[in-house]
Amino acid sequence: MIRPAAYCVCLLMSLLLLAEMLPAQAAGTVGQVTRTQGQSMTVANGDNRALAQGAVVAQDETLVTLKDSRLAVRLIDGTELTLGENARLRVNSLVFNQAERSNQLALFAEGAFRIFTGKIREATGASVQLNTPVAVLSIRGTDVWGGPIDGAYGVFLVEGIVEVRTAVGQITLTEPGTGTNITDAASAPSPVASWSQDKVERALGSVAFR
Repeated sequence: MIRPAAYCVCLLMSLLLLAEMLPAQAAGTVGQVTRTQGQSMTVANGDNRALAQGAVVAQDETLVTLKDSRLAVRLIDGTELTLGENARLRVNSLVFNQAERSNQLALFAEGAFRIFTGKIREATGASVQLNTPVAVLSIRGTDVWGGPIDGAYGVFLVEGIVEVRTAVGQITLTEPGTGTNITDAASAPSPVASWSQDKVERALGSVAFR
């Protein structure tokens, strides 16, 4: 028979252990799937998990879309990300606390994507950086598209400001409706230019749901 004092000690230890476990689990959650089209999955530690609306997204998981697929994710600060077909996305780091000055969002994306930043853009000193296979995007605005287009890698500014940097050069997009093209990681971004309506429609259509 367990004495009352011993029972209280056991219960207290169990509660303390649970309290230690819950923050660790919460800290790993960075967002949630809000919409899917076709097939998409998450890959972590060699395990694949099919994604559906409402699925939790954890830090350092790689989200993958297959042919003719789309995936939309909302992060904990309200940032919205959309992937086109045959794309990959990983949230490397997300620190969000409006009372602090160390807010940051670090992502990796391969393939066509669109990002609409959430409350993190309003936080003082916040950093939003998105790495791609050919360039690093420092986003100081709200709405940016990136992905393969016309034989190159394009970055298009819908709204806000984005700095596009490669190993040999960089440009800054500040005017909505402008973009740049990058041949490969060893090339500088092309000069800032307005994109034609046709090119804009093809770019944004690559991440649009049907």
